[in-house]
Amino acid sequence: MNKIPDFFGMYMYSNYDQLRRMRRDFPKRCAKTTPSGIPCEYYTMPRNVDAPPAGYTPYTQHQVYDVNSKGKLVRVSIRVPRYKDKNGNVCEEVLSMVERKYTHDALDMLHQHFRNPAYTYDALQKKFPLAKNAAADAYNTLLPWAKKNHVFPDYPHRYTHLWFISVPYKQSTLIFCTYFYFDDEPKIFDFSLFDILINNDFESLQKNMQRYAYGSNKKACICIPANYALYKALHNILPDARYVFDEFQLLTITDQCADKILKDKQYFLSMHSETLMALQNMCCRECSAKAAQSVCASTIRSLLDYRNTDALSSFINNLEVILREQPRFIDDYFEISEFHLLLPSQIRESIEKFLKQRGYEATRLSYMLLSNVKNLPYVEPDACYSIVPALMTDEEIEKMNEEAEQIESNALMSSVLYNLYRMSDD
Repeated sequence: MNKIPDFFGMYMYSNYDQLRRMRRDFPKRCAKTTPSGIPCEYYTMPRNVDAPPAGYTPYTQHQVYDVNSKGKLVRVSIRVPRYKDKNGNVCEEVLSMVERKYTHDALDMLHQHFRNPAYTYDALQKKFPLAKNAAADAYNTLLPWAKKNHVFPDYPHRYTHLWFISVPYKQSTLIFCTYFYFDDEPKIFDFSLFDILINNDFESLQKNMQRYAYGSNKKACICIPANYALYKALHNILPDARYVFDEFQLLTITDQCADKILKDKQYFLSMHSETLMALQNMCCRECSAKAAQSVCASTIRSLLDYRNTDALSSFINNLEVILREQPRFIDDYFEISEFHLLLPSQIRESIEKFLKQRGYEATRLSYMLLSNVKNLPYVEPDACYSIVPALMTDEEIEKMNEEAEQIESNALMSSVLYNLYRMSDD
């Protein structure tokens, strides 16, 4: 059991161990469990003020969900002493308590369950006091906590290539933000994941990318779908970068057209197959980039004939607007071999498998993937410190380096895809 913090004349409650300073109560008229079955515990804070007593606050006034010493989620209710001051006014003693619905330990438990694919929607709703839409409530509750505790991967400090891969998922679009840093040192050529955006929410992207928009990063090669909002967000930060079109988006577009323009379904499926084969052969070095470029150019020309349809108007408009600012947007893709990988198809296949097996909301899938990239320990706000290698042993330094390498390895898309397949099968 953890050590009880020093007592400074004011009662505090942020973790379950601190309740040992209080008296456990078993009131007969209070519920033993919540409506969903979560056990309830009741406590009384000792009097700390030398003044005439004036009763206590209701138990319901100070409530929070926490994890007890047995590792079970409980609802903790504390009644606080009241007293009368010199003027006869009724005052309440001070209890320093978390203002949120959950303590850190309770949020960590919710985090572990939310990221675990074995916990279904119904299981989450039974285990935690969530709103009617359990997945959305859990995500909105966890997101600020996850950012504060560095649960998600950091944005890259250095990069030479950025690849934003757009994948449809249910009624949403997931944009996998990946990067690669090409230097003279031998390394595995694999893009790394640093964020997953949902639809056109680019606020976090702009905020975080701006911090490292300097030096050689400003002239990075950036591969993006035909999404002008994404292009604009990136171009405002990195105006000198080289922007190229992710030709793999043509596979998504032809698939969508086959579903929406039924009279020409076979035509679009044939277009899809030819484009896929050309890109696969180029990536496997079975055909030249020039040959693949010819096939993709033919696909784009064919799609232009349907520009006024609902299925293609947005794609064509976005593509043409970007082309006006980046005339080489389509053709330059074939000159950058670092993007000649089957990664977009691999992501799409793994996402489709997960959707078939699990089908969780886009926000939960994003949270699951990002939170599995790295796991950092919780650090108390008043216990921040700097690592001084000179004061560390060789074993401690070696362990720290191994952990850093593990985090870097986990961020590689090969590891992310493996984890996505594993989550689909668990």
